[in-house]
Amino acid sequence: MLDTLRNEIARVVATRGGKGPDETARTFIYLASPSLMPVKKWFEEHYPQKDPDAEFLSPWLVSQEGTGDFAGKVNNAVICAYDANLIGTLVMKGTKIANSLNQVLVIADLSEAGIEKRIVEECRVIAETLQRCSGGGAPVFWTGIFIIGRVGSGETETQPPDAVKEKTRKRTRFASKETVKSLLEKLSDELFGRVFLLNVSNSQGILIPEDRDETCLLGQLLYFLMTYPMATGQAGNYINWINANSASNNYVTGFSAVSFILPVETILEVVAVARGTEIMNEGLLNLGNRDRFGLYLLSFLQKNFLTAGETLENRLSTDKELPLLNPTTSFPDFDEMPLDDYLETMSNIDASLPGAAMENHTRMQSIAERCLNEVRISLDDHSESMAGREQGGLLMADQFLEGLQSHIEKITPKDGKPTQYDDPGGEIRTLGGLAAKSPRKAAVFARGFVLPLASILAVNILPLAPIWKTVLLIALPLLCVLLSIFVYISTRQELKNHVLNLQSLLRAKFEILMADKKAEVVAKHMNDVQAEVKTTRELARAAVERIKTLVKYFGDEYNPGLREEDAFWKFAVKETQFRDYVPLCRVNIGDVARDYLALERPLFPWRRLIACHEPTPDPWEFGLVEKAGLRVLPDCGDIINLTIQSRFNPEMPQYQGYLELITRLGHPFLTVNAMRKENGAITTCMMAEIGPPAQSPMLGGFINDLSRHFTLYTFGELPPYRLSLFGFMEGVSVDDVDLQ
Repeated sequence: MLDTLRNEIARVVATRGGKGPDETARTFIYLASPSLMPVKKWFEEHYPQKDPDAEFLSPWLVSQEGTGDFAGKVNNAVICAYDANLIGTLVMKGTKIANSLNQVLVIADLSEAGIEKRIVEECRVIAETLQRCSGGGAPVFWTGIFIIGRVGSGETETQPPDAVKEKTRKRTRFASKETVKSLLEKLSDELFGRVFLLNVSNSQGILIPEDRDETCLLGQLLYFLMTYPMATGQAGNYINWINANSASNNYVTGFSAVSFILPVETILEVVAVARGTEIMNEGLLNLGNRDRFGLYLLSFLQKNFLTAGETLENRLSTDKELPLLNPTTSFPDFDEMPLDDYLETMSNIDASLPGAAMENHTRMQSIAERCLNEVRISLDDHSESMAGREQGGLLMADQFLEGLQSHIEKITPKDGKPTQYDDPGGEIRTLGGLAAKSPRKAAVFARGFVLPLASILAVNILPLAPIWKTVLLIALPLLCVLLSIFVYISTRQELKNHVLNLQSLLRAKFEILMADKKAEVVAKHMNDVQAEVKTTRELARAAVERIKTLVKYFGDEYNPGLREEDAFWKFAVKETQFRDYVPLCRVNIGDVARDYLALERPLFPWRRLIACHEPTPDPWEFGLVEKAGLRVLPDCGDIINLTIQSRFNPEMPQYQGYLELITRLGHPFLTVNAMRKENGAITTCMMAEIGPPAQSPMLGGFINDLSRHFTLYTFGELPPYRLSLFGFMEGVSVDDVDLQ
């Protein structure tokens, strides 16, 4: 978690610390004691290789303890170290390779059984391989780093059965003087220049308490031997130093080291998280425009046909994919059907209306379910848009959802009694009765034919004047025909009026049935939407509470912690002081918060906030503060420009403690026999140069104070965040070493 932030911090810090020396040399680190593998891990963790392409120049050769594979591994490592292609890659990048400073550093615990034979055999394998692969054209300097005394864990001593606990005793293990002298005699003439010995205590009575502290000392010495040649800028100085007091003259060297670290990367992480928390609080928990939610509300209502109940009702009843049934859109022609068939058809239509309304109810429910899915998607889209883009987006979403709840409540149909309608059945019966009483069409027209004939016969029988006969013969038949037509038309018109009324009643009945079904479906849909809105609002509020929890955690509780401090690797700033550097990050929280929202969309998808119920954030939640923290790094220049020198101000309360600590720990962990008068051992202390006094006046005073206790030499350039001092006891005869 926070890997991206840490990688960026490491990149920025590496830039501040410089790109490192542009010159390097081959260094073969032979680990003769596999039990010392923690040295490799510690070294790679505390002094990481800045250029991965140069790793092949510093291979680790770990003893295989008789497996027979050691020679092959050495051969591969040496070939890679002299490989023209790999070297060409480095050279083209501007890195110089010092061919006159090739080294083999041999690390071993001489208190191990059988170690002497293994070292002699495997060192000769390395020497022969180097001679064969390099052609002997470049010198190789051999340095031994041997542990001659260790404080380790002894066997567990179990108490009697009635005891509850077990205890572990620590015991001290020493190499014999004969082993040391024998090893030097066998190898010094052939290989070794300088040999460093590490015992369990120094002349100040300080004891190396743990294996990891011993590992720390060995790792720091390795770093010194690998960087000092390049730091001096003069290869001859290092060669002279490494060959002075050589093992061939029966001399050994004691050593110690202590480093003070300004954990600027950890400080930057704490500051970035602290400022990132402020940005989260400003961008996610501080509502910007309090009225802007209305735009989202209007958009949602229009998109989902919820502006009014009628709008939704129209949407549910006019779906092209699932059209509604309507048996009353057309009726049979009264004049085209026999009356009995017509009445039967109209009765069937009347009986089918409730079923058609129920079928339409089912179809509208299906349409409503589809619309409800669209509402869910739309709720997500609008809430995600607010949460991801707007300042205080989830708070705005709560306003939006509250307004939506209120609006839906207003337009939701209220429960009521079913609407009453006039039963078309009565009209059907009335129409049937009228039809039964009405003369048939054939009878009417038959009468219209018979009556005129009868009137003609009657007129001819009557003794009337010719003129009157003529008038009556014309008028009476015509009147009979007209009467028949009138009777037929008046009867049919009455029937048609009842037919039209029946059709109107059927339409009214279906409309009333459908109105009730529509109101029912609309009400249910509104309630379903209301439930979705309520659930979403609860989730949004839970998400807001989660953000508050995260802000509190990152603001008050988060602490990346320091790597475990060793006795010889000290941090100049304690964890409780990290937050004191937050004011040095001068950032405009409001501006950065706006960019954070606009460019990062940190809460997308915001529902992930409710997935974690643990008190500590999950990886995605760490990403929220990480994205904010990355945006404040450009404003952390005052922190990046800090140096370890600021912690060595004589006016600071811890200054005397630092001086006392170095005085005690800086003495090499090798004791000599004080009774030997010819013992001419001297203790020196080396540290990186401080540059011009104007750049480091505080450290100048520290060096003056330190010079009262050691013969002090400076070299190279002071790393900005680390102050390391290396103590050496030189001119010690192996016969004077105090061994058991």
